[in-house]
Amino acid sequence: MPKTRAEPPDLDTQAGRLVWARSSAGFSSPRRVALFYRWNENTYKSRETSMRRANNIPPDELELYSRVFKVDILWLTFGRGKPFPEVTDEQLASYPVQGTKVVNGRRVFDIAADGHAKKRA
Repeated sequence: MPKTRAEPPDLDTQAGRLVWARSSAGFSSPRRVALFYRWNENTYKSRETSMRRANNIPPDELELYSRVFKVDILWLTFGRGKPFPEVTDEQLASYPVQGTKVVNGRRVFDIAADGHAKKRA
């Protein structure tokens, strides 16, 4: 049987935004991110899959996930604003480039030492 494409996450819930943030950070599965950061795998998976408590992730964990996945805490917690914090061109120019990242096979970004990305021309 051919693989079917996964449904996009529900961005109206913390759990859905967490799935999106993890995916955008380059981790293909909850297991991979849990192993990478040495988190309890079952706890992290439950944060992404819990529909009953989809908006009830503890605040300290939301803060951790927003820092790790480099997404805005207000977006991750409440869905307000944009997922990525605004960074000025002056700030980006001061960061040394560490490499590049292809997102969805289309956009290419320069990745600075602190993890911020600047879209390439």
